[in-house]
Amino acid sequence: MWSTEFLQNWTSIIVQSQPTINPMYIPSYNAQEQPEVLHQVIQENPLGILMVNGKGGLDAHHLPFELNIQEKLLQAHVARQNSVWQDVSSGDEVLVVFRGPDSYISPNWYPSKSERHDHVPTWNYVVVHAHGRIRIRDEQRFVQGVVGRLTRIHEAQQSQPWKMRDLTPQARDQMLSEIVGIEVEIDRLVGKFKLSQNRSQRDLQGACEGLRGLGHHAMAEAMQTSYSEVERLRLKTATYADLAALETLGKRTFRETFEESNNEGDLERYLSESFHPEKLRSQLNEPNSHFVLAWDGDEPVGYLKVNTDSAQTELSDDATSLEIERIYVLQAYHGQKVGALLLKRAFELAREKKKSYLWLGVWEKNPRAIRFYEKNGFVAFGEHVFALGEDRQVDVMMRCEA
Repeated sequence: MWSTEFLQNWTSIIVQSQPTINPMYIPSYNAQEQPEVLHQVIQENPLGILMVNGKGGLDAHHLPFELNIQEKLLQAHVARQNSVWQDVSSGDEVLVVFRGPDSYISPNWYPSKSERHDHVPTWNYVVVHAHGRIRIRDEQRFVQGVVGRLTRIHEAQQSQPWKMRDLTPQARDQMLSEIVGIEVEIDRLVGKFKLSQNRSQRDLQGACEGLRGLGHHAMAEAMQTSYSEVERLRLKTATYADLAALETLGKRTFRETFEESNNEGDLERYLSESFHPEKLRSQLNEPNSHFVLAWDGDEPVGYLKVNTDSAQTELSDDATSLEIERIYVLQAYHGQKVGALLLKRAFELAREKKKSYLWLGVWEKNPRAIRFYEKNGFVAFGEHVFALGEDRQVDVMMRCEA
């Protein structure tokens, strides 16, 4: 088992800032950021697609890689006649793509298809992108080590595993002289596990049964595992009985999010006013407002507040919109898909209420939240002012079709 410090080091590589040019589109509920899970995908599917932009232009090469977790390296070898090792220079940026299971998903597998008529086919898949810098290793000792380790890994299930010493020394040296080693120093890993996480439990189970019927057991298992990861979290519509939990959670999450960037006096006044029990009671009693609490066991860990029609803080005359006024999650639960579950519930509410689109306001100085909503299809359409005490802050208004 890897130490907590070691995994945290890997996690920092995985979740560091994404490139500004054409990052892979990943809705938050499809994002996979656990290092050990991404490592497993690479190790179980070692044939990677090495993508380079070398002297001959953009190209892709299919190579079996060895993952060195401790050193954060991908290592492989190519035929000396393969021009890739001459087309690139050590230090060039490259991308290696590893693919796990993938399958077509038919809407006929969804039990809810008989109740609504907006389901469409899709394709589920598991991929890991390894971004890094390539190094050419034209050294016999390096190449012999890579070949030896790859051979041991992939011959392990043979009753009589092949070994390099099965060759004569002359044949071995000739073989090694005809290949060149490469390694990729990993800068970051990006995982996308598109596994129907946005479907209801019964639709996901229906899809799993359909896949098993076709013999696609790996995808069915991946979908089932993905569901189990979030199964311990449950969402519940808040009632008067949850008033104390809403007050405590609302104050704590708002403070965790904005404490470092705001005046303490302004912050305390806002919290006292916005999360006063009577104000919350009034909002719970508002027919056009809806609170949802996320629970981990008996602990509330996040919440959602949406408004429609006259309860919206803006656009109150638009009968086609649903406002997400708040999605907040305890800091300790960031990265555990709580926010994604709450956002999914907001979309479900919008559809239940037959709204055309969802909108929200997010502070312009909260890039993490802006990225979260952008990943889930929201686009900016305006600005509005949010008053926190005496401080007049600008919120980016974002919207997404329901």
